[in-house]
Amino acid sequence: MTAHVLEARKAPGVVFFCINFLALLYVVPFSSLMLFFGVSAVLVKGKELVDAREQGAYLGLAILVLLLLLSFYHSGSVVIGTKSPVGWYLEKAAPSLLESLRAFNGLSGIGVSYCFLRTVYALLQPKLDLWGFVRYYFFLPTFFSGPILRTDEYLSQTPAYMRSNVAPALARVTLGAIKVLASQLIQGFLPLASEPAMIEKIQTPSFLGVWGFAFSAGIWLYLNFSGFSDMCIGFAKLFNVTVPENFNNPFAARDITDFWRRWHMTLATWLRTCIYTPVARGLGNRLGQQHLALHILPPLVTMAVCGLWHGVSLGYIIWGGMHGAGLVIHQGWKLAVAPKLSPGFRATPAYN
Repeated sequence: MTAHVLEARKAPGVVFFCINFLALLYVVPFSSLMLFFGVSAVLVKGKELVDAREQGAYLGLAILVLLLLLSFYHSGSVVIGTKSPVGWYLEKAAPSLLESLRAFNGLSGIGVSYCFLRTVYALLQPKLDLWGFVRYYFFLPTFFSGPILRTDEYLSQTPAYMRSNVAPALARVTLGAIKVLASQLIQGFLPLASEPAMIEKIQTPSFLGVWGFAFSAGIWLYLNFSGFSDMCIGFAKLFNVTVPENFNNPFAARDITDFWRRWHMTLATWLRTCIYTPVARGLGNRLGQQHLALHILPPLVTMAVCGLWHGVSLGYIIWGGMHGAGLVIHQGWKLAVAPKLSPGFRATPAYN
């Protein structure tokens, strides 16, 4: 009797998973979809075989494997190319393996960056069966561009059709579609999709023109990204799944720290949970909770990882370093300078 009840409860989940999986196969090539999933599933299940005292080391090794695989998806031709140290070594030591890897070259990287984030969340989950991981990993609305749900956030909800969700869900999807359309209209006037055209544009001698272009690019990115997030949240709501918000009026931020509390909030939460907190805790245990390094290294490391997650390139590393430095400077200002200013000045609009 109990077995029949469990099977009946599981059946809608199986149907929902099949719908998600088949829809993903329509967009992502099978080999690209299953390679990253297969490695992720092995790492998640392998965690069960590791002694509790070795869990930290296993987690670090698993994340390293996932990062290497992510780099292979994004820059496979560079990683195993003839001029690459990895390619040179494999050509001498394991030519057959190198040929197999080159056969996979050209994998589609659609959604793979978010697969990485979800897998790390799954690795942090104390207990997670394979079926739970499969359902969480292949959830269609957030697969390609987030927002990023924690494993327990998704698995605590039951996908279902509820008539009361239809109107608010479609309203959210419509809002997102309007934002994306507006971003496309901006792109029609500015060369935001062409890197050479962008470089030529910002080399204009007009100071106001450069800053106007930078401002327009920021508005375009916000409308495009937040629009897709709105659509994902709306589509998830159609299936009775609540997805966390990803943006909270970021251009109203008072400082860079506040900005990262408002922009791509689910990524900021992931970075804080998976990078910042472990780094800060490790440094605190080694150096003491009052050491200066606790205010410098965690933000720098966190934003460097954020940059590398966006893309394995010098530009993204510099971008991450600049944001990390900005967070460190702002934290130093709050701790060392702001307390010395008069309360009257800190209350003025000029300060705030």
